[in-house]
Amino acid sequence: MQLEADKIVHLSYQTSGEDKLFLSDENYIHLLKLYATWLAPVADTYAYCLLPKQIHFLVKIKPEKELFTYLKMNGKFPDETMRFEEIKNLQLIPESPLGTIFSMHLTKQITTFLNEYLVENKQAQIKGGGFSARNIKKLEITADDQLSTAIINIHQKPMVLGEIANFEQWKYSSYAAILSDKPSALKREKVLDLFGSREKYVQAHQTSIATISPLELQDKLHLN
Repeated sequence: MQLEADKIVHLSYQTSGEDKLFLSDENYIHLLKLYATWLAPVADTYAYCLLPKQIHFLVKIKPEKELFTYLKMNGKFPDETMRFEEIKNLQLIPESPLGTIFSMHLTKQITTFLNEYLVENKQAQIKGGGFSARNIKKLEITADDQLSTAIINIHQKPMVLGEIANFEQWKYSSYAAILSDKPSALKREKVLDLFGSREKYVQAHQTSIATISPLELQDKLHLN
């Protein structure tokens, strides 16, 4: 999995069989706290949704210079005297699947975040015993209409999966947080600007439900 600076990506994971990631409210809250520690410093968050067997984050990776500053402050480079230009041009093994030095560290950041959750929550069991970059899906978003559709799709997943009748009431998604005035690390204003206003944000979510049949929506969200 390669993650590039300044790119918007939908990161997701789904367990197999009956395995569940979350068995209590405390589990959900703990993963969000770990997210704030591991992922928020390297990516801006536009939307998220946590479900018993799925994780979804829609993020924009920070610029390379911000990544460089964060990684250097946290001792990720062997030579602390190296400048940004030197790090940027540092080559990994030719044709490495990890991509650039920044992509390599971003991938480690994500897998460490998820595996730390598993270590601290023994009741969350997944086949294979842990996360790797291979089983985390990445979908790059390249246009505003794709971005707005991705936000709606992520927020509607609890309803489509049958977890709750009204997705607006699902506690562990960013839908309500984007409408709230409470302090948040979410890029709330950017999301609302994308839709045009709070009212249009709500309307777009409701219109999507009204115009797409459950079967069509299920297919659109790439569900089995």
